[in-house]
Amino acid sequence: MKHEIGVLRHSKAYTEGNDLDRGLTPEGEERCIALKEKYQFKWQHVLSSPATRAQQTAYLVTNQTPTIIDALYINHEPNLQEIESLLKELEVYTASGPTFVVGHAPMLGPLIATIVEDTALQSLSFSSGSGVIINPDHTWKKIG
Repeated sequence: MKHEIGVLRHSKAYTEGNDLDRGLTPEGEERCIALKEKYQFKWQHVLSSPATRAQQTAYLVTNQTPTIIDALYINHEPNLQEIESLLKELEVYTASGPTFVVGHAPMLGPLIATIVEDTALQSLSFSSGSGVIINPDHTWKKIG
């Protein structure tokens, strides 16, 4: 890994409606704006699952329209093949610059554990609007 990667769970969303179409609540939007102001992120690439709440989170935190990556929409505990496939897809972006990724809870722990090569992190849990920043040396810090 050559560049910093941010991995964030989407912010607080409505619970009713079609899963892909559910947007952020006003509280979720406020949390995104607070994250943007606190960290003042600068990312070359911003990636999001196709879910509305993830796209809104990515945009509100970075002020950049995200590139949609279908593989980031994982609504179940991902297997190693799914994580490795996702990492290959992300590598196109992460190889060329700092990359911010917004996804969903079931995928975050296994994805982060694979990136930093520490299986103990698979069980990390993330509340809405939280995640990690992973440095090129695989050290990381929790945000949100």
